[in-house]
Amino acid sequence: MTVGKQHDGYWTSDRMCAQLPAAIATFELTHGPHRQGVSIFDNSTGHNTYDDDALLAHKMSLAPGGEKTALRVFEDDNGRTVHPTPQLGGTLLTDKKIFLPKTEAQEKTKGRKFGTGLDKKQYPFGTKATPGSPLLGLNKGGEQMLKGMGLWRLDGERAKGLVKCSNKCKAHNATSRQAIAAFNKDGRERERLVEQAQREQQNSSA
Repeated sequence: MTVGKQHDGYWTSDRMCAQLPAAIATFELTHGPHRQGVSIFDNSTGHNTYDDDALLAHKMSLAPGGEKTALRVFEDDNGRTVHPTPQLGGTLLTDKKIFLPKTEAQEKTKGRKFGTGLDKKQYPFGTKATPGSPLLGLNKGGEQMLKGMGLWRLDGERAKGLVKCSNKCKAHNATSRQAIAAFNKDGRERERLVEQAQREQQNSSA
């Protein structure tokens, strides 16, 4: 593999997952049956992966519509089914501007961020999704999904704005980042912990 944007790209979780079956098969062939292998991965973003339809906040837009990928259907804590797209007969629970996904021609327009916007007067808060409605198939957006689960504004939550990270919180985050960097540096700390775990295992089995 030749690393680089102009070559084979970069190491990703997809590449890692593609190699795992071969790595497991090699281990089983070289160590025989009934042996347990342990795989250790460092704290690399290339090793982080989720399903394409996983419920991740960065895959959601706050408002409905847009270009974000539709997420999976899931159940909330009360066992109610939550659909990430409006269903027939469903109610629009936001007054935010709704943009349709960009068309092929709009994709080619330099600097265009959004597709065609729906008229808020024609699609106000409380609009029902009827057959043929452009709302069908669009992403609901985070606001509508949270409202549907009764979690949009919890008791005691601030009405506007985000809660900013305090100085204590920022210091804690900085300390965590430094500890992770020290742990990953040259692999020495990982090797020390592996050797320590092996010694503890030998002592416990002795």
